[in-house]
Amino acid sequence: MDLEVVPSHLPIISAQLHTGQAQVAATAAPASVAAEPIPAAIDSISTWASQIVTDYMRSFFRGTSDGLAGHGRLADALPVVSANYETSDQSGAIVVGGTTAFG
Repeated sequence: MDLEVVPSHLPIISAQLHTGQAQVAATAAPASVAAEPIPAAIDSISTWASQIVTDYMRSFFRGTSDGLAGHGRLADALPVVSANYETSDQSGAIVVGGTTAFG
């Protein structure tokens, strides 16, 4: 399988990723406030249900926050990858002269 890299596209993709990240963050922030359950009544079922929903809500939005952070790191890495790719390509290198930003 061949992979064609167009280095000039990577900064554009980076900008698109940052835009998407900002849009998701703008949606998630108010949603996290709205997702907070109302205080439980005094019965045990209401207390239990409120705690379950609260735990899930915190887990969900923590995962969303972590995903957005990873999304941002990827977007930040693409212009660097583009520059490394162009530099290596111009010098006739067979491999990209950079380190991986993906782990």
